[in-house]
Amino acid sequence: MKQMFCVGNWKMNPSTARDAFRLAEAIAEKTKVYTRVTTVLCPPFPFLAHLSSLSVTLGAQDCHTEQKGAFTGEVSPAMLKDQGCRYVVLGHSERGETDQMVKEKVRAAVRVGLVPIICVGEEKPGTPDVLQERLRLRLEGIPAQTLSKSIIVYEPVWAISTTKEGRGASEKDVSSALLLFHSFLEEEVGQRLGSAIPILYGGSVNEKNILSFLRAGAQGALVGGASLSPKEFGSIASSMQLYEHI
Repeated sequence: MKQMFCVGNWKMNPSTARDAFRLAEAIAEKTKVYTRVTTVLCPPFPFLAHLSSLSVTLGAQDCHTEQKGAFTGEVSPAMLKDQGCRYVVLGHSERGETDQMVKEKVRAAVRVGLVPIICVGEEKPGTPDVLQERLRLRLEGIPAQTLSKSIIVYEPVWAISTTKEGRGASEKDVSSALLLFHSFLEEEVGQRLGSAIPILYGGSVNEKNILSFLRAGAQGALVGGASLSPKEFGSIASSMQLYEHI
């Protein structure tokens, strides 16, 4: 069975390092028994150092394209690595970045040994041509060895809870998109490498709908609001641990 990934994107939460520590500690306790699930917590930048002493796998919510330089307010992949990060989320739709910028960040992250979690999605449901083009623009030209060390997330913009539409995608929506993703990846890097790249789902994931996304073929999820609740995040990880068909 393939390893599952349960990635918590805390966004700009919580408000203090103390609360972040307590939240991470509670999640670590809830999820430590799930050996089939790689649990990754992505807190805001200021909290990374505070959580590095815990037995949690850390990721960041973004990084810059360069490792150092005159880039006010930015954080480099090398800095994240130094703070104990192993993963970094790139291209999340809430950041509004260009496809080229995402590609450059992916290359920069892999250069220092971070695993990029690359978000790709479309603005409206039922537009596979748009999704295909976004996938091409965001991933095409990334070296095969770089892609093989990455995780891809199908993140339909229309399904994110903070958008106006804000609803979880259906099992059919996700299944269709993942078939498209697998086909593209196998074309880009070959069947052996392409089939081994984990593809997750992200967009209004919760304990009630996670099974439908797993049935659709997702190898885990990028979890937003539900990752701020140890109980619900633990329940999502439990569903992944027990799921047998992937």
